[in-house]
Amino acid sequence: MEDGAPRRGTAAALRRAAAAALKNKLQILAGQHSAVLESLPPTVRKCVDALTEIQTKHDEIEANFFKERAELEAKYQKMYEPLYIRRFDIVNNGLVEVDKEADKTQQK
Repeated sequence: MEDGAPRRGTAAALRRAAAAALKNKLQILAGQHSAVLESLPPTVRKCVDALTEIQTKHDEIEANFFKERAELEAKYQKMYEPLYIRRFDIVNNGLVEVDKEADKTQQK
């Protein structure tokens, strides 16, 4: 059991080192991205800016879509719930409620 403690410490140290390396790499890439954008001709830069604005609007619409979809799914989940409960009871407990009118019709 004593062997586990050093491994946990080593694993934690490795995770911290990996996180630091990843953060460093992301900062380098962000700097390169900025440098690349600054080196573009003005007409291309305008296109990139326009495309970035369009993507931002797209992302806002998409976020609203996901929000509304989640609300709609929750609404229908509530409507499905009684059906799921009844199905569970039938499958697992053999419980089937017979409609009295249907039962009378079948007996005639």
